Amino acid sequence: MTEKEKRISLHITQKLEACAKKNLRKIIITLFVMNLAETFFLLICTSWRARLNNTVATFGIIAATIAFLFVLMILFYGLNAMLLRMERNDFVTFGFLFLGFKKFRAIAKYALIFTLLILLVCAVSVGLLTVISSALPAATKFGVMTFGWIFALVLLVLIALSLMPWCFTYCILAHEPEKQRAVLSRSRKLLHGRTRLFFSLFFKNLGFRLLRLFAIWFAMILFTVISLKAQSAPISLISSIFSFLYIYQLYVTQAFLFLLIPIIYDAFLNDSVENQVDFVDIKCLTSGEHS
Repeated sequence: MTEKEKRISLHITQKLEACAKKNLRKIIITLFVMNLAETFFLLICTSWRARLNNTVATFGIIAATIAFLFVLMILFYGLNAMLLRMERNDFVTFGFLFLGFKKFRAIAKYALIFTLLILLVCAVSVGLLTVISSALPAATKFGVMTFGWIFALVLLVLIALSLMPWCFTYCILAHEPEKQRAVLSRSRKLLHGRTRLFFSLFFKNLGFRLLRLFAIWFAMILFTVISLKAQSAPISLISSIFSFLYIYQLYVTQAFLFLLIPIIYDAFLNDSVENQVDFVDIKCLTSGEHS
């Protein structure tokens, strides 16, 4: 890592800690409201699907899944706009979470692209899982639940990697709503040449939190299994405590994860502007020497 990358990394880490210290409670409440909205919409889709007959039930599931992911992507725009304003110490309210619905015509295209991309990754992953399960039936013998957790984790990683080149799309739309041309390519160019730094920032700022989250999750599963077998009230209480800690830590980790994106966006954007200024200065000096 170069000295410049170290300077950027230190700035982002300090900015993340300061912004999280000031806004962590608001972000957690926003994520909780977002989850409630997702659950409400999912219940509507489920009740609508239940009224369908068996012939169109499959199409109903597909339509409900697409609609759910699409609404989720719309909400993610509002979340990014909200976090970007928090990071810049601008005025913000919980209403910003639903800003994507207010700017539906501008956001719908990108929400649909991300929805279809996620569905494509899921379809390919499920296809590969089917092939692996049929070719290696012994792979699932160590536990269906464990195999399911591993598959879900791998699927999340694949979705994150597939969306990574366009992770700044919503930040660009929130920062420059009047400039909506070539937004996807601008996001990709902003990340170009900084991929290693991008990954290092995530490992540096989220690595320990993810390990802590996994440790709490493992303890929760362990004590849940023990309590089911032992039927012990103290162990059940410990299991409940770990369940609460896991949910809280999950929200905290998500808060840091989503907050990190707009902070990195501003840091990379400022770095790009500095590079352009340096290039112009060098060009002016060079032309001055020749004259």
